[in-house]
Amino acid sequence: MQRTIKEILKPIAYPIFSAYYRLEEKLPSNKRDLSKDEYGKCSVCGLYTRFWYNKIIDTGSKIVVSCGFDKIFTEVINITNSLHCKFCLSKYRVRCAATSLLNNIYGGKFKNINELIKLIEKKNVNLGILETSSTDGIFTGYDNLNNVIKSEYFDDVKWGEYKNKIRSENLQALIFEDNSIDIVVALDVFEHVAEPMVAFSEVHRVLKTNGIAIITVPIDDRIEKTSALASVVNGMIEFHRDPAYHSDPLREEGALVFTEFGMDIVNNLKAAGYNITLGGYTTKKSKSKQYVLVLKK
Repeated sequence: MQRTIKEILKPIAYPIFSAYYRLEEKLPSNKRDLSKDEYGKCSVCGLYTRFWYNKIIDTGSKIVVSCGFDKIFTEVINITNSLHCKFCLSKYRVRCAATSLLNNIYGGKFKNINELIKLIEKKNVNLGILETSSTDGIFTGYDNLNNVIKSEYFDDVKWGEYKNKIRSENLQALIFEDNSIDIVVALDVFEHVAEPMVAFSEVHRVLKTNGIAIITVPIDDRIEKTSALASVVNGMIEFHRDPAYHSDPLREEGALVFTEFGMDIVNNLKAAGYNITLGGYTTKKSKSKQYVLVLKK
């Protein structure tokens, strides 16, 4: 197979840039950028890098980050959905999810997703992975890996069929057999599902015994109780508060938010019989927190 220029230069250039970022971090603050950028090893690609901050949400925009969250939490979302790795472009939120996954499989022996992928490729490990995002997930960039199924909620594609190599799936009615998937990754998806508890049930159904699901939803730790912003009644959407939308690459109008999750989510899921834990990660500079739900079967 003919190698691309990027594949040839990558083993040479990446270590050089990684060493440069180590040096840059140690420079006096007046000699480097004074923004909210951070430094460290990426849990996705494994390289030492600079994580760059990019404000992505304008509080005056039509597409809002939540259902009425104030500017304080909007900035938290700006940070956790930013701090991109200079190499693989993973967000802070994605890296937190990756760390949670790595800590809970193979005895925590792998330090980054790249190491896990090498094991899968080298030893032909039969590890079934479903990631409910085609552009913004832990396994983004590993499109040629047969073990990974990328899915999206397509309005115009029958469930279980494919569009541009992406599988059409509805989290409330997954087209997979019971006990068929080892790992499910759903990052900031459940708040857009009309009946999230049905989706949790479906994820649990398709997981194999000892399987794991890594799930993130926007959680403001000042909000205790989970509440429904909208619901579907007789096929029609009924709003309980002003409509809220998150940005969505597939829909210009954004993705409707059905649920605002509170800190009671873990107790709610435990009461429903799930083996669930909630991990918290905090950024170094801004002390912004990202929560990750880990569901085991």
